[in-house]
Amino acid sequence: MRWDIRPGDGAGPLHFGASAAHVAAILGAPLRVKTDPGSSLPGSETRALDLPILHYEKGSLVEISFGLQVPGVSLDGVALAPDNRPDALRFIEKSFGPLVESFGFVVSYRASLSLTGFHDGDDDQFAVNVFARADTMASDLRRVPFFSGSCKLGGP
Repeated sequence: MRWDIRPGDGAGPLHFGASAAHVAAILGAPLRVKTDPGSSLPGSETRALDLPILHYEKGSLVEISFGLQVPGVSLDGVALAPDNRPDALRFIEKSFGPLVESFGFVVSYRASLSLTGFHDGDDDQFAVNVFARADTMASDLRRVPFFSGSCKLGGP
């Protein structure tokens, strides 16, 4: 399955705002569901390792998290994969503006995504997270400049 990220809209066949029932019709039933505290609504769902972890608020899809085992994750056709880290970061910065680092995450507010394992090459931490709204991240993360002008990872 291809997982092209559409900032603010979703990824692959999933759209932000979808219900868990709608997602299950597309991806099949989850293997594990964690409910929101004090509610019967799903908070997060996991399926097979090659599928993303999904996060809900008030029953609506708000975050999609891709781990290392999920193939085919891209942004505007650029692979967000371990073997493409420097090019992916350069592309995101050029297309969506400055990146910041906060608590080990590389964040692009304009692309509504965060990345781990990209700037430090740590495959154990590799993940791509895409959010329905980037402003939900801004209150939780402290902005720290990451790049100034161009990515310097993996070469000139």
